[in-house]
Amino acid sequence: MKLRLFIIAGTISLISMLDVTPAMAEKHPLGKAEKTTEDVKGQSQAKKSGGQSILAGCAEPNEKNFIEFNNVKALIHTGGDMFWDFGTGDASYEVPKGSNKHSMFLSSLWLGGTDVNGQLRIAAQRYRGGGVDFWTGPLDTGGTAEISPEACAEWDKHFIISRAEVDQFVAWYNDPSSVEAGYTVPKSIIEWPAHGDAAAGQSYYLAPFFDYNGDGFYNPEDGDYPFYDLSANTECNRSRDREPKLFGDKTMWFVFNDKGNVHNETEGDAIGLEVHAQEFAFATNDEINNMTFTNYRIINRSTFTLIDTYFGTNFDPDIGDYQDDYVGCDVKRGLGYGYNGPAIDGSGAFNHYGENPPAIGVDFFEGPFQDPDNLDNPKDSACDAYMNGSINGLNFGDGEVDNERWGMRRLVFYCNPGVSGCDGATQGDPSTAVDYYSYLRGYWRDGTRMRYGGNGHISNCTSCEYADFM
Repeated sequence: MKLRLFIIAGTISLISMLDVTPAMAEKHPLGKAEKTTEDVKGQSQAKKSGGQSILAGCAEPNEKNFIEFNNVKALIHTGGDMFWDFGTGDASYEVPKGSNKHSMFLSSLWLGGTDVNGQLRIAAQRYRGGGVDFWTGPLDTGGTAEISPEACAEWDKHFIISRAEVDQFVAWYNDPSSVEAGYTVPKSIIEWPAHGDAAAGQSYYLAPFFDYNGDGFYNPEDGDYPFYDLSANTECNRSRDREPKLFGDKTMWFVFNDKGNVHNETEGDAIGLEVHAQEFAFATNDEINNMTFTNYRIINRSTFTLIDTYFGTNFDPDIGDYQDDYVGCDVKRGLGYGYNGPAIDGSGAFNHYGENPPAIGVDFFEGPFQDPDNLDNPKDSACDAYMNGSINGLNFGDGEVDNERWGMRRLVFYCNPGVSGCDGATQGDPSTAVDYYSYLRGYWRDGTRMRYGGNGHISNCTSCEYADFM
């Protein structure tokens, strides 16, 4: 069976930025289980810009690199889609590394909401069949949220750094005798993209850095470095939750946007998003060695607030042979997962896992912050924020105001046309902006809610309960 799934966090208002870290984790048979990563006026905006400002005419992002620091080898693209090679059409989330066996085919970002006029604005990425909704580079900060084709091309790259490089640099700067003679500052630190091009209207601050002397300018000669939080006392740094920083032992930092050209994936109106993304991993001796993490810092560069906003991560899990997989979720853990149907995966036609196949889990390790309400929302509340937030969210009832993070609030599937037991017209691949937004909100393509029972699409049933979690 070929199913896609995505985990949704919402509702939020996209005014300035949100910060979220999904994670993927492989569960191997001999290892222990782990947990990681109403109506709108919108309509399909077929190949037009609608209310957008000038579109740049950027080319589709092309740069790609592997992150293979631990037991996972995963292909990452600069346009925000990952885990597949769109040149060959092959899966590229290999676990165990070197086995030529893959458990994920695709991951991508979806985000949509409405402006004050009720107009749908959305950006989403899938298989590049008709084009893309995301391009590389930072947008103009003056309200137009524009970018040039030259800037898109310039930023079509990953900036790759390791914590070990930063640790060594800091040790050398503080005491040159503490490192081996002949040490030179690595290119990854010297060329860190801390600042945008002010002449092009880009934000002065881009990739996070530690400003050693507080002068606001990144200069390694002054002791500045890409900002991993090197403090061991994380409890003392809880106030830094919203401060941009790097994560992992090995990190890719890159920036993309949804204004580089016409949205040929969703055919929807652009938002003006600038996304500061990190893909990172840890090398350990436990289950974290089978995980990869993604962090998104999403900034609204437009002049309008996006309301009724839903953020989702779209996944296409393939446990070796993609024809025998199932998907589901653990609501309390906020964990979506894909697993093999039969006890033995696949046949000789695929790079299958064979006996004792693994499962793969996807989690909002740290979901987006809730809209501020000047409250410390309690864990024992009966409100919707509790039922669909703090069950698998973070920081509810911890004594701090406005630090609550959403957990998984929906988990939805959609399927290839022709899949047995699935109505392709209502549950199949999205083709319009409204389709994408419907799935983000937990609705089928025909505007009906998911319900418990059968395949989740039940007509003429007044007693069937709504289902947010597939």
